[in-house]
Amino acid sequence: MSTPAERELAYYEDLYSGFAQTHFAKPAVAAFRRYLVARILAVCGVTAAWRVLSLGCGIGDTELLIAPRAG
Repeated sequence: MSTPAERELAYYEDLYSGFAQTHFAKPAVAAFRRYLVARILAVCGVTAAWRVLSLGCGIGDTELLIAPRAG
């Protein structure tokens, strides 16, 4: 019998290796992510001097788009 942590890990591995990859690859979703990141950067005034901490970021795809603009 697996532990709750092992079951949770298996769930997310299955999710992100199937549905999520297909979903986030859709052109409309990718465009929305770029728009979202542009808004975050504009509203927050993120610069290379900033450090960003993201909690509960899921697969981190938004953070990967922010990373080149933040320290």
